[in-house]
Amino acid sequence: MTTYAVIEIGGRQYRVEEGEKILVNRLPQDKGKKISPKALLYRPEKGEPVFAGADLQKVKVDAVVTEHMRGEKVRIFKHRPKKGYKRHAGHRSELTQVEIKTIKMSAGKPKAAEKAIKAKEAKAPETKEKEEKKAKPKKPAKTKSEAKPAEDKKKQAEPPEDKKKQAEPTEEPKSEKKSPKSTEESKSEEKSTSEKKEE
Repeated sequence: MTTYAVIEIGGRQYRVEEGEKILVNRLPQDKGKKISPKALLYRPEKGEPVFAGADLQKVKVDAVVTEHMRGEKVRIFKHRPKKGYKRHAGHRSELTQVEIKTIKMSAGKPKAAEKAIKAKEAKAPETKEKEEKKAKPKKPAKTKSEAKPAEDKKKQAEPPEDKKKQAEPTEEPKSEKKSPKSTEESKSEEKSTSEKKEE
């Protein structure tokens, strides 16, 4: 069995062998330019076929644009009976002829693949650290008996309220001018207290 590959060009897939010429949809490259289409499958003469993964990235297909041409004319005729409706049209597809030069599988990894692998390895430690942080189990909630000693410690650390009052400077009340009503009330209170004493 000869070596062949399945390649993708212009959104279509083609089965190709070395030295084969294929017609594809018009490509922007000029005549004589080299192109390297993406390989989707590689079947060597000896060995197992390669379908995916890093091995498929090693497959390299070299091709050359040999000619730009137009396809055969397709005639279109529309007709509706008893209506007098007839339309003629024609169409020719814009095509490019590509010749497959070589299909080979390189021994080493391509540079793009190596860069991608290095980038993944660089990201791997960061992601592992994040996963470890997420995976750490939360501390179990304290029971009531465990929570009480902590409250007792807080109470011991805080000074008693009496000491707080002593430590705080006492503010002297500001002397307020007594209103005439308040003086009258005080006089009436003095009278009532004096009467009680007399009794």
